[in-house]
Amino acid sequence: MRGEKARSILADMKPERREIATTIANDPTNYKLCAVCGAIIARDAASCPDCYAYRFDTDTTHVQDAALDM
Repeated sequence: MRGEKARSILADMKPERREIATTIANDPTNYKLCAVCGAIIARDAASCPDCYAYRFDTDTTHVQDAALDM
């Protein structure tokens, strides 16, 4: 993950969100962001399950940032 700032953010999260955010932030290559609604979804998804969009951001830094903003 991304150091002391990430640990601080994670410490303030609810345990269930912390577990999900840690999983995503530790391996962002398995996820992507919906470019329309910002949802974090599995890399192999063809469309966003929330808004049905098909445009995605696969930049791992953006995925990690989104996971820490949960």
